[in-house]
Amino acid sequence: METSNQKAIGKFFLLGLSLVFLLAQIIFAVKVAEYGNGDMAGEIGLSLFILVWIILYYQGYNWAKWILSVSLILLSLAVFTAGMENESTLLKLTAIFYLYFGVIPHFSKYLQSLTQKEASAIDQQPTTTPVIQGAFTANDGVYEYPLLLKRYQSMLIDAWLILFVAIILFAINDENQTGKMIIQGLLLLAILAYEPLLTAYSTTIGQKLMGIRVRDIQNPSKRISIANAYIRFFTKAVLGWISFISIHFNPEHRAIHDMAGSSVVIKVKK
Repeated sequence: METSNQKAIGKFFLLGLSLVFLLAQIIFAVKVAEYGNGDMAGEIGLSLFILVWIILYYQGYNWAKWILSVSLILLSLAVFTAGMENESTLLKLTAIFYLYFGVIPHFSKYLQSLTQKEASAIDQQPTTTPVIQGAFTANDGVYEYPLLLKRYQSMLIDAWLILFVAIILFAINDENQTGKMIIQGLLLLAILAYEPLLTAYSTTIGQKLMGIRVRDIQNPSKRISIANAYIRFFTKAVLGWISFISIHFNPEHRAIHDMAGSSVVIKVKK
């Protein structure tokens, strides 16, 4: 019970630090614009990069805590240097907060309680569930964990589908600038909605053709929530192919974006 309470406090503590981090990044971005010597797009990308590791740390991964810690300490040095060059007390205080955020996870018992080792999906199955040759059963069938190739094939099918639709739409409106802007907006919405919505409520076409499904790590017969689907989607979008590095280092072949979204990818055994 005490560990559970510590975890709850730790998550609340981490959430508070994260909100202050976002505020500090907004302040830093404003200063970048004020001094005119920085890259706003780079600052947004950096913020998203840090947020990915915060999410993974929130999920309880110790290695994510270390990456987050090192990243924040390096960021604090960069911001402090910028504060010295521009004689900005605000930037110096921001750098001190980044340093604090990077160091405190190693000393706070509440934040340390977040990084308990996660049990694997197989270990979380009921004791009556048979596990045979890397497969396992859930309420609606027998599954196995697909390798990287199947997942790449699924992604390529979905990407080609969106690209094909885009080519057709732009071919129809090749001279109308207003039409092009509308199409660009619709395509952006489609990209932001296609995978997360279909992953949460059904399957994408690529997933369907490859026979793979995205499911909850705690219960592979259950779909993930829409919130986790978007966390998963944006983590993959930020990290790109790097997100798949972890696939070969865990028994469920989970990518980093699977860990962020509390998900696991399964393949139905015929």
